[in-house]
Amino acid sequence: MKSRAMQKVESISARSRVHLCQKSSLSLPGRAIAVFLVLCLAGFADGENRFASPIKSIKTMSRCNAGALQAQDKMTLFKIFLRGDTIMSSNSAAGATPRDATIYALGDLLQPLIADNDAALDALRTGHARGPCTGVPALDDALGGYFEPGLHLLQATTGCGKTAMALQIASDCQFPALYVSAEMPSLELLRRLIARQTSTFLGKLKGQMSSKNLEDLARRTVGKLPHLVIVDAMTGVASVDLVRQAAEALCVANNVKSVLIVLDSLHVWARSILRGAGDEYAIINQGVQSAAQLSALLNSPVLALCHRNRESNKSKTGAGLHAAKGSGDLEYESWSVLDLSRNMEQRDDARGEVDVQARFYKNRSNGLTPAIDLKFEGRLQSFRSAN
Repeated sequence: MKSRAMQKVESISARSRVHLCQKSSLSLPGRAIAVFLVLCLAGFADGENRFASPIKSIKTMSRCNAGALQAQDKMTLFKIFLRGDTIMSSNSAAGATPRDATIYALGDLLQPLIADNDAALDALRTGHARGPCTGVPALDDALGGYFEPGLHLLQATTGCGKTAMALQIASDCQFPALYVSAEMPSLELLRRLIARQTSTFLGKLKGQMSSKNLEDLARRTVGKLPHLVIVDAMTGVASVDLVRQAAEALCVANNVKSVLIVLDSLHVWARSILRGAGDEYAIINQGVQSAAQLSALLNSPVLALCHRNRESNKSKTGAGLHAAKGSGDLEYESWSVLDLSRNMEQRDDARGEVDVQARFYKNRSNGLTPAIDLKFEGRLQSFRSAN
């Protein structure tokens, strides 16, 4: 009798298998392993020889044209990649071996320069972001339209809505997103997503409605966010390798080259993967290096939530570039530093919103820009432009 896992693999369309062969953004060895895994499991499900079937299938598929993945196949493929017996994950900070630096003669950069310009023009023409974006027009304008690959910091004092902003960005970024939560349980994150996606007050999602109504709201939210995956780093260690492989699987399943990784928070995540590796300063410093390495390996942006230091927490306005707690590498390694601030004495207005000011204290994409006024509604976990 076929197991549930085998039945799921068997349901993957031939087009999806071809997609893995021809469109995968994994490295060649990783692609070969991924394809071999899917085909071997499919062979098991069909009751065929475990080696002959994949080899025969590869020969057949090489003559086919790749098609887009079916929506129901995407999460199936993603889960296959993340089966516990298929991932060799390290708990070390370094994880995968970094790539060697590339050496360019100036002439070698001409073709990439033109290709990059063409991509920018195409984005303007089509209105599609070149990479993960915030979904907040004013913030995206300040970033030049999207998050460049690199480390991006989001800092704020408690109560300004760091997690709400990060979840909103992960939901609206127009690309697959991997949300690594080291501070908040996955169920609480889901409740906050439900609140915003269904316009249901957060307080009503904890024993204030029937389970049937809650399930309906949850299913609506899941349907709206098929690209968002949560890594619960409170229940185990989210090593560099684990996060990298999960991000690669998301790229393959969604046929994209970039993914948004959110680390909530950088400080707690670093302590979890580097426990006992030194004092807090050394741990945060290595955590910054690990986050930057993830971005480089995946050629994707990493949005890291940061705790403010004690002095900056006293500020009622923006706390500046050096407000993040810990190592100076935070601001040196980062591509952008976004700070959220608010008057903690302000009460909700008639719409249940408070004023929040967003300011980029570092921005390699577009330079320093004026402060951006936002409105935040805590009961719906939602930000919007004030204007």
